[in-house]
Amino acid sequence: MICRVCKAVYEKAREGTRCPEDAALLVDADTLAAHPNDVLLGAVVAEEFGIVGILGRGAFGTVYRAIQFPILRVVALKVLHFQYYENDEVRQRFFSEARALAALTDPSVVTLIRYGEQKAGVPLAGSPGFLYIAQEYVRGRTLRAVIAEEAPLVPERAIDLTLQILSGLAEAHRVGIVHRDLKPPNVIVVPGELGGERVKVLDFGIAKLLADDLLQEGSPTTQSGLAMGTPDYMAPEQTDSRLADARADIYSLGVILFEMLMGRKPYVAPTHFLVMAAHRDAPLPPLEGLEDAPAGLQAVVHRALAKSPELRFVSAVEMAEGLEALEASITMDGQPPEWLAEHLSEGPPRG
Repeated sequence: MICRVCKAVYEKAREGTRCPEDAALLVDADTLAAHPNDVLLGAVVAEEFGIVGILGRGAFGTVYRAIQFPILRVVALKVLHFQYYENDEVRQRFFSEARALAALTDPSVVTLIRYGEQKAGVPLAGSPGFLYIAQEYVRGRTLRAVIAEEAPLVPERAIDLTLQILSGLAEAHRVGIVHRDLKPPNVIVVPGELGGERVKVLDFGIAKLLADDLLQEGSPTTQSGLAMGTPDYMAPEQTDSRLADARADIYSLGVILFEMLMGRKPYVAPTHFLVMAAHRDAPLPPLEGLEDAPAGLQAVVHRALAKSPELRFVSAVEMAEGLEALEASITMDGQPPEWLAEHLSEGPPRG
């Protein structure tokens, strides 16, 4: 740890410690060396969150490693880029989404601890302030790392991880939040204390509320929310400026489930444009070479990956019901129950 004021280094200092010479908050030395011009390193936000490191940077802001005083808990502090502070549209959407996210309690969704705005009072390089969200800090591996290192995953494991993600999506969708950028880097896999694995879904930062007024064509918020996401996991309606609802998250999760099972994405192309075109127009790829896969697994994946939202599962709950039935069949005779067999008898959707 290092003091950015006097440059003194304290090798064994605990995070949250202040410099005995000038009372400045100590920060991670490597982070400061890599980001010497970041004015928030060492700052204390809202007199509660001391910023000691950087976890990542994105299009909308920076995620800092922070210490919550006085309990000295490590948190992830997301700070929106300064230029958004005086943007009325961004501010309105930020506070609306933060209030909704604060109400989520599902264990597979990262807990929101606090949100608000920091006005001038810390070094801000001329900015009047910024908006922030303090969230639970999760220790684990991203699902992207799990897939890269261990895929293809056995069907039972892939189904279990997917069901946990669906649990969080079901609650978020119920209160009107669509993730819109669901992908393996936004899912953390944490070893369970008694074995097994738990997931935590991150980054609802570009989620869009499904309030009726935001779905009206021509709404500024709607317009600013178009085409947001990652091409490899975007639903077809996200790529051609159609309004995306909760079924877009179902599609993205279908892509993730396919990737967990096969060790590769369903569509691969040399450019983002061609990837998006494949999601819109290319045939649904089969699940091939899976060992011990329950009957009906391909039909479930394909239904989630239907090009048309109307042909997908209508909700996270419905997709979860299908996967739970498949999960049960793994421990039974390898066959889906009669109701699921009938539901899937027509095969994967054509749209």
